[in-house]
Amino acid sequence: MKTKRDINPHNISMKDELLTISDVSFFLKVAEKTVLRMIRRGDIPCVRIGGQWRFPRSMIEDWVFSKMKSGKKSGLMNYIEESQNIIPLSRLTGRSLILLDIIPGSKETVLSQLVEPLKNEKIIPGADLLLTKLIKREEMASTAIGPGIAYPHLRSPDENFNKQPVILFGICSEGTDFISLDGDKTYMFCLLCINSIVAHLRVLARLMQLFRKKEIVQQFCTFQSKDDFLNHLIQLEQKCPRHDSNV
Repeated sequence: MKTKRDINPHNISMKDELLTISDVSFFLKVAEKTVLRMIRRGDIPCVRIGGQWRFPRSMIEDWVFSKMKSGKKSGLMNYIEESQNIIPLSRLTGRSLILLDIIPGSKETVLSQLVEPLKNEKIIPGADLLLTKLIKREEMASTAIGPGIAYPHLRSPDENFNKQPVILFGICSEGTDFISLDGDKTYMFCLLCINSIVAHLRVLARLMQLFRKKEIVQQFCTFQSKDDFLNHLIQLEQKCPRHDSNV
């Protein structure tokens, strides 16, 4: 006899781009309360859309795979993977990794601009190959999940060539059509270059927690100086606890 957990009331398919708490509960074979605890701890990638938690399918698949992948690294990467403390995102970026003048256009146009500093500053070897892989990743499913923000990254984070984790921030004040899942324009980009699936998912979950509200994204779009952008990111990290009391 089938139990309630064995029954799929929504007939969900993992081809759906966005999953609900109920969908994720069924997929992971855990209670919905367990999924909510994961959200509060910042352990799972998710975003609020219309006041409801939604989970990008491809990111949930990556998250599950990260739980099956073993291995440790040293330094900052090891800290991100192993520490129970809040991930210091401001340590993964810098002035040279902040672009405040992204020109709107096609996905390739935007991604080319995001990759350029990594190439010019020789931060990441093989930047041209990185661009090609980022474009292919976007062809699979958009990383623009809202509100007004996208998180470009490789399908397999461990294909990144850089040893140190890097986040590049880009602002397109006019907004651009990045085929967002919510149908709105995209104004902010967080390009993740982290060659550890575990660390990648933890950083991604933290970013999605920090930028879960549209007004926060819009505020970052008003800064005219990279220093102001970076200082506000540090302040936002300090103000935003790991646990979300609104869950």
